[in-house]
Amino acid sequence: TLFIDSQEEIKLMLHLVRPKYLIPVHGELRHLHQHAALAREVGISAENIAIVENAQLIDIDQVSATVVS
Repeated sequence: TLFIDSQEEIKLMLHLVRPKYLIPVHGELRHLHQHAALAREVGISAENIAIVENAQLIDIDQVSATVVS
Protein backbone atom coordinates (compact mmCIF):
# COMPACT_ATOMS: atom_id res chain seq x y z
CA THR A 1 0.00 0.00 0.00
CA LEU A 2 0.95 3.61 -0.29
CA PHE A 3 2.40 5.34 2.74
CA ILE A 4 0.26 7.98 4.46
CA ASP A 5 2.63 10.73 3.29
CA SER A 6 2.42 9.49 -0.30
CA GLN A 7 -1.37 9.40 -0.16
CA GLU A 8 -1.51 12.97 1.09
CA GLU A 9 0.91 14.07 -1.63
CA ILE A 10 -1.27 12.44 -4.29
CA LYS A 11 -4.39 14.09 -2.86
CA LEU A 12 -2.63 17.48 -2.83
CA MET A 13 -1.51 17.01 -6.43
CA LEU A 14 -5.06 16.11 -7.48
CA HIS A 15 -6.47 19.15 -5.65
CA LEU A 16 -3.94 21.44 -7.34
CA VAL A 17 -4.22 20.02 -10.85
CA ARG A 18 -7.94 19.10 -10.78
CA PRO A 19 -7.84 16.79 -13.81
CA LYS A 20 -11.04 16.01 -15.70
CA TYR A 21 -9.70 12.53 -16.55
CA LEU A 22 -7.23 10.41 -14.62
CA ILE A 23 -5.21 7.43 -15.81
CA PRO A 24 -3.03 6.09 -12.98
CA VAL A 25 0.17 4.74 -14.54
CA HIS A 26 2.73 3.97 -11.84
CA GLY A 27 2.97 0.73 -9.90
CA GLU A 28 1.29 -2.64 -9.82
CA LEU A 29 -2.41 -3.05 -10.54
CA ARG A 30 -3.25 -2.77 -6.83
CA HIS A 31 -1.45 0.60 -6.73
CA LEU A 32 -3.46 1.82 -9.71
CA HIS A 33 -6.69 0.89 -7.94
CA GLN A 34 -5.57 2.64 -4.77
CA HIS A 35 -4.62 5.77 -6.73
CA ALA A 36 -8.07 5.69 -8.35
CA ALA A 37 -9.71 5.39 -4.92
CA LEU A 38 -7.80 8.47 -3.72
CA ALA A 39 -8.96 10.34 -6.82
CA ARG A 40 -12.58 9.45 -6.06
CA GLU A 41 -12.07 10.69 -2.47
CA VAL A 42 -11.10 14.13 -3.76
CA GLY A 43 -14.07 14.33 -6.10
CA ILE A 44 -12.98 12.93 -9.44
CA SER A 45 -15.86 11.02 -10.99
CA ALA A 46 -15.35 7.25 -11.24
CA GLU A 47 -16.48 7.46 -14.88
CA ASN A 48 -13.50 9.72 -15.58
CA ILE A 49 -10.89 7.36 -14.12
CA ALA A 50 -9.43 4.71 -16.42
CA ILE A 51 -7.42 1.85 -14.97
CA VAL A 52 -5.48 0.39 -17.86
CA GLU A 53 -3.77 -2.99 -17.77
CA ASN A 54 -0.86 -4.05 -19.95
CA ALA A 55 -1.67 -4.18 -23.67
CA GLN A 56 -4.96 -2.27 -23.34
CA LEU A 57 -5.53 0.79 -25.49
CA ILE A 58 -7.24 4.07 -24.62
CA ASP A 59 -9.37 5.87 -27.21
CA ILE A 60 -9.18 9.58 -26.35
CA ASP A 61 -11.12 12.26 -28.21
CA GLN A 62 -12.42 15.78 -27.51
CA VAL A 63 -15.14 14.62 -25.09
CA SER A 64 -14.20 11.22 -23.67
CA ALA A 65 -11.57 8.63 -22.90
CA THR A 66 -12.49 4.96 -23.24
CA VAL A 67 -10.46 1.84 -22.47
CA VAL A 68 -10.48 -0.47 -25.49
CA SER A 69 -9.79 -4.15 -24.80
